Amino acid sequence: MLFERFRRVISKPRVQPSNWWKDFKQDFRYVVRGFYRAPGFAIIIMLTFTFGIGANTTVFTLVDAVMLKMLPVRDPASLIQAFHPQNAASAELDDSFSYRSFVGMSKAENPYVDLFADVPIRDSSVRINGGPEERAHNQAVSGNYFEKLSVHPVLGRTLSPEDDEAYGAHPVAVISYSMWQQRFRKDPGVIGQKLRLGNNLLQIVGVAQPRFFGLEIGKEVDFWTPLTIEPAGNLDNPDLRLVRIFGRLRPGASTAQASGPLQVAFHQQLVEEAQRHARPDLPRELVEKFTAQKLAITEAARGVSYLRRDYGRPLVLSMIIVAFILIIACINIANLLLAKGTARQREMAVRLSLGATRSRLVRQMLVESLIPAIIAAGAALWFSRWAAPAVVRSLSPPNLQIQLPLDLDAKMLGFTAGAAICTLLIFGLVPALRSSSVNIRAGLKGGVRMTDLAGARLTKGLVISQVALSLPLLVSAVLLLRTFLNLISTDAGFDRHNVVIARIEIEGVRPDEQLVASWEDLRRRAESIPGVESAGLSTFSLFSGTEDKTFVRSMGSSQVPQDPSCILVTVSENFFRTMGTRILAGRDFEPRDFNLSAPPVAIINEKLAHKLFPNENPIGKNLSWLGDNPPRWKEIIGLAQDVKYSNLRAPASPLLYEPYTVIYRYPNPSVKRWMSLEIRGRAEIASLLPALKREAGQEFTVHDLIPQSVLVDNSFIGERLMADLTTCFALVSLILAMIGLYGIMSYTVAQRTAEIGIRMALGATPGKVTSMVLRDSLKITGAGIALGTLAAVAGARLLGAFLFGVSARDPATLAGVIAVLLVSALVAAYVPARRASHTDPVIAIRQE
Repeated sequence: MLFERFRRVISKPRVQPSNWWKDFKQDFRYVVRGFYRAPGFAIIIMLTFTFGIGANTTVFTLVDAVMLKMLPVRDPASLIQAFHPQNAASAELDDSFSYRSFVGMSKAENPYVDLFADVPIRDSSVRINGGPEERAHNQAVSGNYFEKLSVHPVLGRTLSPEDDEAYGAHPVAVISYSMWQQRFRKDPGVIGQKLRLGNNLLQIVGVAQPRFFGLEIGKEVDFWTPLTIEPAGNLDNPDLRLVRIFGRLRPGASTAQASGPLQVAFHQQLVEEAQRHARPDLPRELVEKFTAQKLAITEAARGVSYLRRDYGRPLVLSMIIVAFILIIACINIANLLLAKGTARQREMAVRLSLGATRSRLVRQMLVESLIPAIIAAGAALWFSRWAAPAVVRSLSPPNLQIQLPLDLDAKMLGFTAGAAICTLLIFGLVPALRSSSVNIRAGLKGGVRMTDLAGARLTKGLVISQVALSLPLLVSAVLLLRTFLNLISTDAGFDRHNVVIARIEIEGVRPDEQLVASWEDLRRRAESIPGVESAGLSTFSLFSGTEDKTFVRSMGSSQVPQDPSCILVTVSENFFRTMGTRILAGRDFEPRDFNLSAPPVAIINEKLAHKLFPNENPIGKNLSWLGDNPPRWKEIIGLAQDVKYSNLRAPASPLLYEPYTVIYRYPNPSVKRWMSLEIRGRAEIASLLPALKREAGQEFTVHDLIPQSVLVDNSFIGERLMADLTTCFALVSLILAMIGLYGIMSYTVAQRTAEIGIRMALGATPGKVTSMVLRDSLKITGAGIALGTLAAVAGARLLGAFLFGVSARDPATLAGVIAVLLVSALVAAYVPARRASHTDPVIAIRQE
C-alpha cells in the first residue's frame, strides 16, 4: 500500500516539466544550507546511520571472511575434501587419514578427480640461515599440492611430485609471499637460502604467489615442505592419522562420480585394517560395522576452518542481532524526520500553494535523507575497517593470532550500499510522504501545530516497535552473559589456576630407556625451580585440542560395550597432583610403573568405570585395547574423578590414564620426542620461562608456555564474544528506544500544552499532570513489552543452542528485563513530565 501510494504521488501530472539533474543540484544545495543552519540534527542523523550500518558491515565482513569467501585459487568450486566417521559407533566426521591411506586412494584408478594432501598447520621454531630461533607456521604438503591448486611461484619453483619420491630425499621449502616480504625484505636472492626445522636443514626453492595463505581459514602458512620430510615412522604407520585428503574434480566431473572409486579404495583399506587387528574374541557385528563405514565427500571451495565450526552459529546470530540494531536505529531516524516534517508544515503548505507538486517535495526530502546516508555509508566502511580487526583480535587466543582476509572488496561495498539504500527507501520514504501530505489551508493557518492523529499514532507505533525489538535483545544479552558466567564457574574436575603448560621437544635420537630417564630428569628439575610446587608430564595436555581415542574391553566380559571408545591420556608421576584431580580409590602412579619392563597398569575415571564395570569396584580388574593382538591386559590401580577433557559444555568423557612409557610401543619416533610439561606454582610466566629454558639446556627445546586457565578459556571464546556483542548491542538498543520514548513524550507534551493548561486552570495539580504523562509513557512501553515478550518466547528455540546452565525461557531473566525497561521508560519520560507540570495555564491558553 505504501509503495502504491508513492507511485500515485510521483506519477501525478506536473505543473511544468522539470530537469531532474537540475532539481537534484538545487535540492543538494538546499540540504547543505540546512545542515549549516542546523548541524546538530544532521550530525545525529549521520551518527545513527553510521552506527546502524557500521555494525552490520562489521559483522558481515566477519561472516564473509569466515563462511562465504572463496579460496584465492583457480576454480575453487571444483575442490573437494574427504572425511570419514571418527569411529564405527560415531556419526561425527574426522578429516585425518594415514599417509598410506592417501597413497592408496591416489593410486586407485579414478578418472574424475586428482587427489592431494596436507598436514594441519604447525607452529614451529625455525632458524633462518643459522640465525636466532624464530616462530613460524609451517605445513607439510604432497608434491602435487601447488599444481592442483594452480598456485604459481613469484620466484623459483613450487613443490613437485618428484619431491615425494623418497623419504627425506628432497629437504626443500617454498616460502609464502608475506614471509618473503617481511623476513627477507623481498630479497631476490632468497632462493637457495637455508631454513632449519628441527633436524631438517631445508633449502628454499621458491616463493608462492601473493595472497595465497593455504587452505586453512584463520591461519597463514609461512612455508611449505614435502610430506616426505616427515619421519618415516609417521608415514609408514597405517594407524597414524596424519594427513587431510583434498581433490580437484576434472572438467565435467561431479562429486558423486568422484566418490564411487574413492569409496571402493577406502573400503579396501578398512578391510585390511580389520584383518590387521583381527582377534577371535572381537564381536563380528563390531567388525562389520567398522568395515561398513563410508567416506563423506564435501566441497572445499571455502577451505577448512575451525573458525567456521566454532564461530559459524555465533556469527549468524550476531548478524540477526545487528539487523535488529539497524531497524531500531532507522526507527529513530524516521521519528526524527517525522518531527522535522511536522515543524515544516507551514513551509510545505506555502510551497504547495505556490504550485509545487507533492512528488517534487517527496524527492527533496529523500535527497535530505540521501546525503546523510551516503556520508554515513562511507563512515560505516571506515568504522568496519577498524572494528572487524578489533573483533578478530578479541577472538584470537593469546598463543595464536587469527589471520583473516578482511580486505575491502566488491561484496562488502555492495552490502554497505544495499543497506544504505534499503534504509533510505524504507525509513526515509514514510516521513517524506507524511510531511508532503499537509493540508494547505490548515498548514497556512495553524503554523507548526499538528492535529493529525494518524501522524501521532504512527510515531507512537514506531516507539512501541523500538521497545518490542529491544526486549528480545536484552533477554538474549542477559542469557548469554549468564551462560558465559556459568562456563567460567563450571567445575572441570581439575584446578585450572596457577598451572602453566610447556610444550617440550627433546633433541636427538636415543634408546627408549634414556628417553624415559631424560624426561623424568627434566620433570624433577622443573620442580626445583623457585615457586614451583609440582610438575607432571603428559603426551597431550587437557584442553590442548588434541586427543588420542582408543577402544577398550574388560577381562572376563563376554560382550564389548556398545560404545567401547575412550580417550587415552598418557601421563607421568605427579600429574594428578599437579592438575588438582583427586584419586577417589586405589593409588596414583608410582616411579616403578614407568619402568619399561613393569607390568602394565592403568587409572580410569568414573565415566569409564561406569561403562565397563557398572555397579562394581574397578580396582584390581583388568582391561585392554581392542586393537591389541594378543591382548595386553592392564591392571586398574586407581579411580580418578571425572574431568572435562576439551569442552566445558559436554559431559565428562571416559578417560583411560596410562604411564607415558606406553607411547614407546608405537613405531613412530616423533611421538616420543614431544611432551607437555604441566607446572603448578605461583611463579610468574615472565620469570618461569627463562628458568625453565635454563633447566632444559641444550637437550630440550621449550616451544610454548601458556597458562592452563587460558587453554580452558579458549574453549569458550565464542560464548565470550556473544556475551560481549549482545550486551553492547542490547544496551545501545535500550538507549535508542529510550531516546525515542523521550522524543515522543516531549513531542506529545508540546502538542498538548493547551490541554494541560486548561486542566491546570480547572484545578489539576502538578503531581497529577506528571502522573498523566508518566502513565502515557508506561502505556507505550507496556505495548512494546507485550509484543517483545511474544517475540522473545517465540525466538527462545533459536537461542537455546547457545545457552549453558540456563533456560531460554528463564522467567527471572524475562522479569528482570521487563523491570529494567519499565524503570528506563519512567526515567526517559520524567523530564517531559516535569516540564508539563510546570506549564503556566495563562500563557498556554493565551497561545491557544
